Amino acid sequence: MGLNPVKKIKKIVERSYFSRRAREKFLSEKKFKLGDVELDYTIHPHNFTWTNERTVEISIANHWIQQKRNRRTLEVGNVTRHYFNTKHDVVDKYEKAPGIINVDVVDFSPENNYQFILSISTLEHVGWDRDKKEPEKIETAVAKLKKLLVPGGELLVTVPIGFNCFLDEFIENQTLGFDSYQFLKRVNGHNEWEEADWNDVKDSKYNQPYSNANAITVAHYRRAA
Repeated sequence: MGLNPVKKIKKIVERSYFSRRAREKFLSEKKFKLGDVELDYTIHPHNFTWTNERTVEISIANHWIQQKRNRRTLEVGNVTRHYFNTKHDVVDKYEKAPGIINVDVVDFSPENNYQFILSISTLEHVGWDRDKKEPEKIETAVAKLKKLLVPGGELLVTVPIGFNCFLDEFIENQTLGFDSYQFLKRVNGHNEWEEADWNDVKDSKYNQPYSNANAITVAHYRRAA
């Protein structure tokens, strides 16, 4: 005799919970490398980081923020404050929350420039999420961010590969003027990530074979002093 519907639902919830706990434990015992830096995976309930690219992106962002904690900092896209306390400026055109500057980044004109600017999985939406695609707006946005830096200031950007075909092309052709590109690739269903090169990730698909990004770009730029 089969389980009644209530018990079936309970069993599904229990399996899901134990699967979550197992994945969290697995990742909590692992690390990933980006260049010479070894980082812990971020495990956080917001956006279920143990299931997607946020597990590495937030770790990378936090590492850089800690390195630049005494610098005047701007974040483009309201991301990191969901995971840890931040005091830096945040520009986000759409998300409404206290302290967020609701303006399109290309129209943002602060009184003073920044020593550090970061953007986590935001630029892929620029000129993309409306009916009319505007790939040139990505170039405009990146150029604007560079202009918002003081001499010697740094820009760090992460974006998923396979989400915005125009952005992927800019990265492949290195037309956005970043000084360096690093790449991470998801390697299994446990959400482990490994450093890779462009040839390893250029054909990555979004939501295939795993949900969300299967590879990301980490791009860096330093304005001349």
